[in-house]
Amino acid sequence: MALKAEQTDKPPRWVLYHGTSTYRLKGILRENSLRITALGGEKISLTPERSVAEYFASNAVFGDRHDHPNEESNPVVLMLDGEGLVALLHDLEGYTGDGEE
Repeated sequence: MALKAEQTDKPPRWVLYHGTSTYRLKGILRENSLRITALGGEKISLTPERSVAEYFASNAVFGDRHDHPNEESNPVVLMLDGEGLVALLHDLEGYTGDGEE
């Protein structure tokens, strides 16, 4: 589904963030896709709170340093257009963090 030209010129009104690391970003760019989690089904975590994404980006760096100690890794926060994801028919659902969706 193509977006109209006037829609793509405006900044997104619904910004979602994803926290990752420079090490993991290389794989995201290589695959042109955010990876889904091995646990919990085919989902990725997005948040409207930048601080939450920053927290998970820092956690990703600690994991990288443990699993790949010879690789450089720094926190990265990706900013995504929530409205664009919905327009592309991605199934977004809420999560409160208490085990219920």
